[in-house]
Amino acid sequence: MIFPKSCVPRKCKEFQNQTEISVIKREELDALAHPAQYSIKQIIYQIASFVLFLGPIRLIINFFVLLFVISILLIYKFVLKTFQISAKMGRDFCLGLARFGIRVTLFGFGVVYIKTEGRFDNQSRFIVSNHVSFLDYFIVLLFHDYVSVVDESLRYIPLVPDIIESVNPLYVDFGKKKRYEKMVFDRADDFHSPPILIFPEGLPCGQGSSLMKFEDTPFLTPYKVQPLTVRYHMSCTPEGWNSYQYQGESLWIYFFRLLAMPPSVLSIHFLPVMSAENDAKSDVSMFPKVAQISVANFIGIRAVSKSRKIEAKRYD
Repeated sequence: MIFPKSCVPRKCKEFQNQTEISVIKREELDALAHPAQYSIKQIIYQIASFVLFLGPIRLIINFFVLLFVISILLIYKFVLKTFQISAKMGRDFCLGLARFGIRVTLFGFGVVYIKTEGRFDNQSRFIVSNHVSFLDYFIVLLFHDYVSVVDESLRYIPLVPDIIESVNPLYVDFGKKKRYEKMVFDRADDFHSPPILIFPEGLPCGQGSSLMKFEDTPFLTPYKVQPLTVRYHMSCTPEGWNSYQYQGESLWIYFFRLLAMPPSVLSIHFLPVMSAENDAKSDVSMFPKVAQISVANFIGIRAVSKSRKIEAKRYD
């Protein structure tokens, strides 16, 4: 093939008809969670791509667009508070401005086209998705408003609450499971609030070949759950030479790799809505497993029995 291409997550026919989750040991989890290692030849390829596909120019554009968007958001918030303008009016403006900034930033990171299939069910109270990159949070916002569950420590960082207000932050203490779940369930009960976005895999992991074990929080209510999948298609990129997959490496190195991306296509699939009643025979304890297998089969990757988030016992 003259122009190689690759995608993440990878698609394998072997994993499109799974009925059970693959049991893995801690050693295999560690291998799946390990940051990608690139050879000297692959690093040279990334540097060449950074130059060839105008990485420096894309960096400058992203910097100034983000600076512009954040500045306008902060100024607008100040005006709203000063003149006591309707919060609804301010919310719509901030959301539109955030979406503009997200789309420009994605273009700067190589995503030149976004392909969507399926339809979002507006009766859903939870949104769940596979987790490939930090970009996933912003990508979902392009298509639907949502509540983002974030660590309560962010509330006390100057300017951060104003910047992330566009994603309706729900500040929680992840170290207190019962309190965390109660806050999430209370917000889900509020039908005037957007649905809650949760990445049930926890941290990005899996090397693009596995779907990690789902946490149970978004599956413990009778409400509908909207599953969606994201897949990045990278042109001119041999398999394993660069990827949108984030595996815990330095953020500076990761953002450099994004700026080195050739023109890429992002696929978003809205899967049929799910519920414990319809998909797990009203057994909420089985619902996370059913949902994980369903999403893994659609993507074409292995559903496995562990995740970094759950294994770390974050909810001690």
